[in-house]
Amino acid sequence: DGDKGSTEIVVKYEYLKSDKSDSSSSSESEIPTVKAIMLTEQTLEFSGNADSFEGGALYTLGTCFGARDYRNPFISGEVDVAFSHDAANYYSTTTGHIKNERRMTGELICSQIHPGANATMWSRGAPGAWFSIDLKNAELDLTHYCYRGDAGGGENHPRSWELQGSCDGRAWTTLKKHAVDNSVQRNRTGSFPIQSNGVYYRVFRVLNSGAPNHLCCSGIEF
Repeated sequence: DGDKGSTEIVVKYEYLKSDKSDSSSSSESEIPTVKAIMLTEQTLEFSGNADSFEGGALYTLGTCFGARDYRNPFISGEVDVAFSHDAANYYSTTTGHIKNERRMTGELICSQIHPGANATMWSRGAPGAWFSIDLKNAELDLTHYCYRGDAGGGENHPRSWELQGSCDGRAWTTLKKHAVDNSVQRNRTGSFPIQSNGVYYRVFRVLNSGAPNHLCCSGIEF
């Protein structure tokens, strides 16, 4: 099991409200649309391991903060996953190697429990491969994350990489830099503390920065 960490999560619920006067249909009688944002803040405690990421941020979003049974948050639309041009590839013993398979790869990366069959996301070898997770309506003050590596058997676990955070998906801040880090193994989830900088980030990106250039991941949790 990994080290235990606390992460603050803020969820923004947005809604639009527009009313019209009953006395007139003219544009002057319309009340302008108002956009309101309500904030909910919660402290998450979880200990990542190779079997389950229960209690982490992605798991919490997948249960709507405990309001329903867990659903993969990528499939239910709570989060989005993006990839560099050669990274959205999927492998399992039942499917073989599939290129440009964003749905299965995104579902795997956000999965609470590894689905088995050696499933893994893999990039095709371009330097600087990356994937990102957009929490959409949530932001995290991150203090901890866990990473499952290459479950496919090729031992292409990340060794030099960065975890980055962004508030808008354009400007990035390095939250954790790894150099020749052997923590992630096929049968061992990497578990990493992060020094909080007090900023709540909406998007997180794993950026490969060295060999092996075949970036692989079979699950991540914050």
